[in-house]
Amino acid sequence: PRIIVTDNMILSIVAACVRGSKRKNIISSDVGTVNSKGNSNTKNNKNNIDKEEERKIRREPLDAARNILLSMEEQHNILLVSRHINPLAAAYQHIGLYNEGSELIRNTLADRKTQAQDKEEETAASFNINDLQSKDSASYNILIQGAIMEGDWASAIGSLRDMTEKGLYPESRSLGVWSETSMKRERRGGSRKTTWMKNRERLITGNLPVSRDQRQV
Repeated sequence: PRIIVTDNMILSIVAACVRGSKRKNIISSDVGTVNSKGNSNTKNNKNNIDKEEERKIRREPLDAARNILLSMEEQHNILLVSRHINPLAAAYQHIGLYNEGSELIRNTLADRKTQAQDKEEETAASFNINDLQSKDSASYNILIQGAIMEGDWASAIGSLRDMTEKGLYPESRSLGVWSETSMKRERRGGSRKTTWMKNRERLITGNLPVSRDQRQV
């Protein structure tokens, strides 16, 4: 008999793959070991290689979920919407694959065609059928967070502008997360000392330059 795949089944698969990417014991015992004869430089190189190897292993369930999502409309007649994409994109970001998470959203979810009436709750008052496969507030939050992690403030501010132009607005908690993220990046030496403060102010006040994506058009 033919198995009917439902939306809840797809969501369960995505959730399981996201959990799989976060398991602490996902790495084999061989990863992370250092040849006892290696010098300090060799050890440092080995550690760098191990991080990349760990990331490759952690992304495997995410890639599997992505392949399922990208084919489910054709194979199972299920529309691809933000509730499928957002958790997967966030999981890519969680393991440091910021570009993969952002590109997944950009390549699968369209911009809203209508302006949201409410604060991004898909209610009868704000939902429009034309926006069924569009970015929602969480999608934009993921794009902004990923851009901040990469130090790409133009794209971060551009995504915020796109978000607010559609009638969607970040919560104060999101602003706090973005500020904390930029401070952590500054402590790691990712940008000039005052860059995160200046750009955080621009992010909040709306002094928005042209984003990287818009410059490429």
